[in-house]
Amino acid sequence: MTLKELKFTRFLRSKGMAFILAVLSVVMTRQAAVSGHILPDVSNHGFVFPSPQKWWPQGTATMWATILLVLVIAGLMIYVNRRFNVLRTLSVYFGGLFLAMAAATPGVTVFFSGAVLLPIILLAAMSLLYKAFNSRQAPRYVLLAFFLLGSGALFQYGFLFYVPVFLAGIGQMRAFNIKTLLAALMGLFAPLWIAWGGGLAPFDFWNRMRVEVSLPTTLSVIPGGIPYIASLVFTILLGAVLGMVNFFRIYAYNARARAYNALLSGVSIFTAAFAVLNYANSQFYILMLDCCVAFQMGHFFRIYLQRRAYILALALMAVYGGIYVWSVFFS
Repeated sequence: MTLKELKFTRFLRSKGMAFILAVLSVVMTRQAAVSGHILPDVSNHGFVFPSPQKWWPQGTATMWATILLVLVIAGLMIYVNRRFNVLRTLSVYFGGLFLAMAAATPGVTVFFSGAVLLPIILLAAMSLLYKAFNSRQAPRYVLLAFFLLGSGALFQYGFLFYVPVFLAGIGQMRAFNIKTLLAALMGLFAPLWIAWGGGLAPFDFWNRMRVEVSLPTTLSVIPGGIPYIASLVFTILLGAVLGMVNFFRIYAYNARARAYNALLSGVSIFTAAFAVLNYANSQFYILMLDCCVAFQMGHFFRIYLQRRAYILALALMAVYGGIYVWSVFFS
């Protein structure tokens, strides 16, 4: 690469670029809100408590709260990487990319819903499992991680789908034994026991859960319409390609780094599958999918830094910017 290309690449990976993308994402989300073309998801996917989109009326206050939570997700991604060295780089580009990807699906950034809570809870749970790697305190970390999943499941059944992923993650962290298995079960059911014992959960709570797992028959049933489908399909394909391209380099890492990235890959694959198969609840998974793919792009940018990786970085921002324009102005 030329000297100008190196300087430009350094700028793309800088905090300044991440800040610019953060500001742009806020402006884009605000513009989507005032356009009047974006409608909230009013469906209820809880089976003990109502889904987050049912907690209070959607309005300006909830919009800014949602924007803040999306920024918190980006901050958590950066924290997890720096705390556990998942990407082996201090670049914050992937956090900015996540914000650009999130802005392309304004249905989940304009209106408060479980979509903004899923990445926060899963990133926290993943961090706890990362701490459990070869640790004597593994049962404690596992208990807390599954307590988070169980708490989320009270208001959104989609959290339950991640239980097998995190059970496999215990094995990946070299911590799977009878103690951690019991800790996982106790953590998962503890929130329900608390809610039930406190009289907050009805005795027939299981009758409230309605899970639709089947492929859509028409595009019209997908929340967000065709622009959302375009973003979902492109993100899934991008994640698959980046995952395969990065695989052999990641496989050469040490055991700890491989375990961390194996859990991240497992969450990525299952999130993509859930977003397609559980299509009636598809928007719930999209921000987590964006988060996982942004991590993969962070890997790619570091590994292929000297091979003009900035071209793909720019192309992705252009693609997601185009999907945003499609969603807000032409849908």
